[in-house]
Amino acid sequence: MFKRFLLIISLISIPSYAQELTSDITGTVSNTAGNNVSNARVVLTYEPTNSETVRVTGANGRFSFGGLKPGGPYTVSVSSADFNSEEVSNVNLVVGDTTRLNFILGSIDEVLLLLREQNV
Repeated sequence: MFKRFLLIISLISIPSYAQELTSDITGTVSNTAGNNVSNARVVLTYEPTNSETVRVTGANGRFSFGGLKPGGPYTVSVSSADFNSEEVSNVNLVVGDTTRLNFILGSIDEVLLLLREQNV
């Protein structure tokens, strides 16, 4: 009887070991023409501690952050030498879920010139 009880308890507890306690963020970086942006710098910032993790997109424009602490907030920023930077803030993660973020970067074709007038 006691062996049967132990067997039942051990079988019930197996699914609890398989539960995930982390979250993931994945996504792609492309330009306005729909082409993937490779070598883009993707920075994930965990706001409560201001800790950063950096990834670089591959030829397919994809990035991935795994094993993240659920909750947040997180900020994800993307930059590339040939494109404008983009950022998404207040990203909150749910245990066991994968959050997908897709970035579309516009090209740098405008120069903003700020002039400051000084009274003489």
